[in-house]
Amino acid sequence: MKNRINYEAIDSQPQKELDDLVFLASYLFKTPISLISILEKDRQIFQSKIGLDLDGSLKQDSFCHHTLNNPNEPLVVTNALNDSRFKASKLVVGYPNIRFYAGIPLKNSKNEVFGTFCIIDNKPRALSKDELRCMEILSRKAMFHLNSRAIISTQKKVLQESSNRIFNLEKMESFLKQMTNKSFYENALFELSFMQNSNSFKINFISEGMTKLYPHLDTSLDEISIPVILSKVSSNNRFLMMRSFLKSLNSEREEKLEYLQKLENGKDVWYRLIFSSERKTSDLWMIHGIVKNITHEKEHQEALRRILFDISHVMRRPLTTIIGLSELLKSEKELSLEEKLELVKLVGFAANELEEYTVGMNSEYQDKIDSLNSTN
Repeated sequence: MKNRINYEAIDSQPQKELDDLVFLASYLFKTPISLISILEKDRQIFQSKIGLDLDGSLKQDSFCHHTLNNPNEPLVVTNALNDSRFKASKLVVGYPNIRFYAGIPLKNSKNEVFGTFCIIDNKPRALSKDELRCMEILSRKAMFHLNSRAIISTQKKVLQESSNRIFNLEKMESFLKQMTNKSFYENALFELSFMQNSNSFKINFISEGMTKLYPHLDTSLDEISIPVILSKVSSNNRFLMMRSFLKSLNSEREEKLEYLQKLENGKDVWYRLIFSSERKTSDLWMIHGIVKNITHEKEHQEALRRILFDISHVMRRPLTTIIGLSELLKSEKELSLEEKLELVKLVGFAANELEEYTVGMNSEYQDKIDSLNSTN
């Protein structure tokens, strides 16, 4: 048998509600021992107890494990010495010398028994119908509390997993920022001459990298016309390129321009052009600069914007809900357990929504990271 319910959070926190129920049981039924037992694989653990110096026992010696096959029936033993199931048990022949035992099965939502609420005496006795009903009422209170704590524990795990995924997203963001600073292609250097009123550039020098950026460029040419250059640039960027060129001629200062170009295969490529002009004579300029393919950098920037948008907008709503409900749970000391459970359910809904977002985002961004790594 495996554990029926998650008790990690329960075991690590004081359980005043359970202790109060155990005290009431001993007081009402005048028994020296009352306890709540949790069944594990090979042992039973006494979650809350009164009148007993043990923290647990082997399951084979326990009375509680006999309730597993009868989840809807209480187990009442009036005299253990006369019962073949228990007369050889260490808990009967030795401490605490059990004679009378009455246990109500504790069940989860699947009707599976995970423990018992029981009273114990070292003298034989019996229970009336009303007394048995009182025990069932106390056991329902204990079961409700334990199941509630299990729900809270589960939601804490969901929140922690979501938090871990957000951390992974932040690491991806850091990785992408580093990637934007890397050069994926060789820089293309050039030096051109331009005569006033001319319609073309004379090519003085172009580096080998230019052929990688512009595979269609005929490097054997002595000059290249301005219309040919502009024809390779999107219509939205032609005006910007001409304005930057004229501005450089007038100021002889460095100009920077990013532009989109459509290749013959239909693929869009982003370039960054940095150049400056130097006036040699009244009608001659030397233009030198560098061109770089920044398509990957643009993709990285877009991925960063997407991550930041997802974190700041998509994930903000469930996170805000979770934080608000968590603060309410902390601040409202007078809330009943039922009210707290309702708040926890709302946290659960928000946590599940956050879980869906983070799982999807991690998968999407990890695919992108793998793609970028393979490219680099």
